[in-house]
Amino acid sequence: MARKKKRSTKKKKKTGSWSLRSLVPPMPDWSAIGESMPPRENVFKAARITGWALCLAVVAGSLAWGVPRLEAYAIEYAGDYSVQVELVDQPAWVSGNLERKLHMTAIEQLQGDPLDRSSDDLENVREALLDTGWFTQIEQVHRRHLDLIEVHGRFARPHALIRDTRDELDYLIDPEGRLLPHAFRIGDAVVEYPVIVGTARPRPPRTGEKWPGADVDAALSLLEEILAQEWRSQVEAVDVSRYLSDQRLDLLTDRGVRIIWGRAPNDVSMGEVSTEEKIAYLTRLYEIPDYRRIDGGFTGTELDIRGLTASQR
Repeated sequence: MARKKKRSTKKKKKTGSWSLRSLVPPMPDWSAIGESMPPRENVFKAARITGWALCLAVVAGSLAWGVPRLEAYAIEYAGDYSVQVELVDQPAWVSGNLERKLHMTAIEQLQGDPLDRSSDDLENVREALLDTGWFTQIEQVHRRHLDLIEVHGRFARPHALIRDTRDELDYLIDPEGRLLPHAFRIGDAVVEYPVIVGTARPRPPRTGEKWPGADVDAALSLLEEILAQEWRSQVEAVDVSRYLSDQRLDLLTDRGVRIIWGRAPNDVSMGEVSTEEKIAYLTRLYEIPDYRRIDGGFTGTELDIRGLTASQR
């Protein structure tokens, strides 16, 4: 009979338990982490500050790099360009040599850096142009571009000539009698301005100053009336040689007739007809179809229109 194998009664020694859970690390305590984080508002604020800091850094870097290059370009460009001057609202009579002179006067003042806002160049342009005597006022000198200067001002307006036989010249004046910086040899004016002859006092020493004398004032007031008439081109000159002694003004026509006008328009006298009546009488003569002349078509005579009835001799 076979022997039965004895079942071992010894218990195996346990080496420890094992499971999949033991391989997974424990979950963190998120509630504790949340309590240690800064508030959301602080995070956004920090982000905004950081963004602005980056923007300022970019701008500063651009300026540090760009401005020197722009200045270098301007300096390089300055040697290759010519400045243009625009006289805003320039009248038609400013042309030729006068126009070139005014432009050169302005350009000669531009000595500084065109990008330097502290430069006195534009103020120097203003003062130099005023000194020419061709402007009564300059409101603004503006640099529109590096190579373009704009001048906004009021031009002095040529109005008449004063003939000074002492130096054989016809001097240009404006409507207020201020001396303009130009003169012609007697009879050589390129434009037919009316002439004032017989003044008692010589021209003023500087341009822009008023020609002295009550006789000049009287002539200017008469020209204001005459130049508004259709027949103004027939008046060649106003003679004031007898104004200071006799309060008498004469008109000289282009046919050589002397029209004795009398007192200045603003000087009323009981012994003379009014300025309106004198103008009306000369206009009636001008409207005669056979003559169309304020001197009646005569030559080399005198026509006295001071009284109620005009007389000729």
